[in-house]
Amino acid sequence: MLAAVLLTEVPTQAQPHPGELPVLKVPRVTEAPNLEDFTDMKPSPAWEGRLAKAEGFIQRLPQDGEPTSQRTEAYVGYDQENFYCIFVAFDSEPGKVRAHKTPRDNLYGDERLDLFLDTYHDFRRAFVFTVNPLGYQMDGLWTEGMRSQYDRSFDTVLGKVGGKLGSNLIIHYSIDS
Repeated sequence: MLAAVLLTEVPTQAQPHPGELPVLKVPRVTEAPNLEDFTDMKPSPAWEGRLAKAEGFIQRLPQDGEPTSQRTEAYVGYDQENFYCIFVAFDSEPGKVRAHKTPRDNLYGDERLDLFLDTYHDFRRAFVFTVNPLGYQMDGLWTEGMRSQYDRSFDTVLGKVGGKLGSNLIIHYSIDS
């Protein structure tokens, strides 16, 4: 149930021309979406079409660059105060999901969902926000090519995050801008 994304340019429904990267246009919203708006594993009728939808993600781990093994969708938007990302992750083998109650920044060995925000748009550095199926968090800075690519000294406050919903997973990120 692992999905990873660099959310400045991600796969979308529209196919770009060869050599071009697809671009996800993130809409401004007038109110914050809630986790409860996605309990049916899709946006509620009130949120249908109001957030940008991304799918077709690639893995970072265990096979960097390969398609994800499980279907995952993300719905994104922003307002004056926050960036919102709701991941809806499906799992065909929920009994194999690994998750532990753990101190912050210690999610190693767990299934997890990583959100990479490449705000420098250089494809080398990103802010990383990670959540396991129980809603425990990890965050940091990721830099390509560094001996230790993941710097956990960066800490931020994430808004409400989700967890398992039956055999699937809904993660709600609210990141203060």
